[in-house]
Amino acid sequence: MLNFARVRKSFRVNPRLPRRPRPQFGGRVLRSQSASTNKGFTLIEMLVVIAIIGILAGIILVALGGMRTKAKDSRIIAEMGQLRNAAMLYCHNQTPNTYSGIGCGTISPNIKALCDDIGLQGGTLIDPFPVSGDGQAYCVEVQLNSGKWWCVDSQGRSARYDTTEPACAVGGPYTCD
Repeated sequence: MLNFARVRKSFRVNPRLPRRPRPQFGGRVLRSQSASTNKGFTLIEMLVVIAIIGILAGIILVALGGMRTKAKDSRIIAEMGQLRNAAMLYCHNQTPNTYSGIGCGTISPNIKALCDDIGLQGGTLIDPFPVSGDGQAYCVEVQLNSGKWWCVDSQGRSARYDTTEPACAVGGPYTCD
């Protein structure tokens, strides 16, 4: 049989063995690179990582700025379509059926809410809406955040144009041509 006590003793480290000498300088013991136990990041490494993250965040924010303006313009355009529908409902509820008196200050809460939201999105709405003398036609336009104009009229037309002045004027054709 095996003697387990001898086997265990043979695997034991001999405490009497001399240790590996460390390099000395002027009586001080120097630690070698391999003997260091620091496993963290240095300050320089952390600063480089933070700088890279900051640069990437800046690039993304600049790219998103243009998208935010386009998103607001898209929302204003959608609300202008809803404004046209609300104006038609307003006309059909009037006796006689006219668009007279329509604007953001009308008694219709739907039109007022749409006008308020267009203003919150940064659009400049021309109010009161230009309406023909007989009250049978209107034209509404808004200046978008991009500087362009968007127009809807009682004929069901919508148009975007780049001029500096609005096309719907009092006494005008009341169309988005």
